[in-house]
Amino acid sequence: VWFAGEIIPGIRYRIRQRLNKPQTLLREGYSSATDHAWLAFDIGKHWTITAGKQSVQLGTFEYDYNPADIYMPTMVYNDFDGYKAGVNVAYHFLGQTLNVQLVNSDAPQFATESFQRKALAANVLWEGNLFDGLLKTRWGYGAFQHTKKKVYNWVTLGTQLNIAAFTTEVDYYIGSR
Repeated sequence: VWFAGEIIPGIRYRIRQRLNKPQTLLREGYSSATDHAWLAFDIGKHWTITAGKQSVQLGTFEYDYNPADIYMPTMVYNDFDGYKAGVNVAYHFLGQTLNVQLVNSDAPQFATESFQRKALAANVLWEGNLFDGLLKTRWGYGAFQHTKKKVYNWVTLGTQLNIAAFTTEVDYYIGSR
């Protein structure tokens, strides 16, 4: 079930809830079936602040789609919690968007069990639109806390090519984990 809209000009919302029951209640209990539950506030014409459960700004295109529509995701998609609670600040300029995001990083593949309730992730993402939409980018950097002193990080290069009715996407990840 997907609800999206605008409450008043400049305040938007999105809720996406999967109705399939998880086989086991994961870390998040029943909320693991909630992909999105956020509010976005436009501040002027250049700034947007989004708060709530949202897509982690990894720098790929595959997280933009409904998981049911993904035929063959990357290995990272299958191994990463792509939706987390947090805050994203976006700056819009010249058809581009620069995002800075802070979300919880409690996934067991990132945070140690003793640090899960305190772990955070910081992401920076450039959503580019070049050559009149011919080339679009989602290039980012993410840092995920593992312990108080150890951080995993990676660079992601999501690139989309659009030629007439043809679209292709390549998502590339490099980093430590």
